[in-house]
Amino acid sequence: MGYPGGTILGPPGVAAAGPSAEAVVVVAQRLAGVAQEIQALRFRMAQLDGVDWNSVAAAAFRTSLADVDATFNRTGKQIGTAVDLLGSYASYLRAAADPVTGGDVRWGAYPGIGPSWGGNLGMSRVWTHF
Repeated sequence: MGYPGGTILGPPGVAAAGPSAEAVVVVAQRLAGVAQEIQALRFRMAQLDGVDWNSVAAAAFRTSLADVDATFNRTGKQIGTAVDLLGSYASYLRAAADPVTGGDVRWGAYPGIGPSWGGNLGMSRVWTHF
């Protein structure tokens, strides 16, 4: 999301359109809690696998446990990815609302990109072997 009306950031200190960074962090925290609950369920289900039960039904039950565990594992990873992305989005929203940087926090992180380079990417200055 960008500044209202476009995909680029607006004037420095103007928050991007969308939810507040704090609201995004709350959602990320809730999802992280869900991921922890899924891990706890996986642990409890793994304990069921060790039950001394031998029969055709037991074999089918263990197979279903393995299937559910794989689904829980995949879901937990997807939720973890969502938590990471939401954290990045919250950081973006904070940076966009910063009156000093206005979202352009990358200038200091990438040499050769920034206003001191006259607006160009400065690749010839940073990577001289090209």
